[in-house]
Amino acid sequence: MLAYVFWHWPLSTITEHDYTEHLSAFHQSLRKNAFPGFHSSHIFQLKNAPWGPPSGQCYEDWYFVENFADLETLNTVAVTAANKAPHDQAAHYAADGKAGLYQLYAGECAPARAHVACWFAKPAGMTYDTLFSLVRPLVEESGGALWQRQMTLGPTPEFCWWATISPSLPDAFTSLTLPLESCS
Repeated sequence: MLAYVFWHWPLSTITEHDYTEHLSAFHQSLRKNAFPGFHSSHIFQLKNAPWGPPSGQCYEDWYFVENFADLETLNTVAVTAANKAPHDQAAHYAADGKAGLYQLYAGECAPARAHVACWFAKPAGMTYDTLFSLVRPLVEESGGALWQRQMTLGPTPEFCWWATISPSLPDAFTSLTLPLESCS
C-alpha cells in the first residue's frame, strides 16, 4: 500500500472551521467517487511540524492507494468530474503545502488508531536490515504502522511510525514525535 501525504494550511483570512469543512467535503467526495485501487483517505491536524507553516498548525492528509499506477489515477480523479468543485474549493483556501510519498512497511494501515506520529531517519552507518530488525517488532507489538518515504519525495525524515502512544526507539535513533488529531 502507498500513501500520498499532503501537509497544508489555510490562508490567514480563512477560519479553521471553514477550512476543515471544505477539506472534509473533498475527502467525502473522493470516498463517494472511489476508484479501484483507492482504499481511503484521512485528515489529521498537527502542530509544530518543522515542515509546516510558521504558525505551527497544519493539516496532514493521507490518501491510501494500492500501487504507483493508482497514484496517477488519484491525481486525475481528484480534479475531474464530481471531485473537481470540492477539490478546487479546498485548494482555493490553502496558503501553501508540501507533499510526500510513503509505503506501508510494517503493521496495519489504521489511521483512526494513530494518535502520534514518530518521525525518524536511519542512523548513519546502520544498515536497513538492522533498522528493520530493531524497529519492525516494536511497531508490530504496539499495533502501529511503519511508513517509509519513497524516492526521497517529501520534506520529512524517511520513516513515520503511527502509534497510539509515544513510541520508544532504541538510543541510536533521533526522532520527532508529534500528536495527531483526527479530523475525519
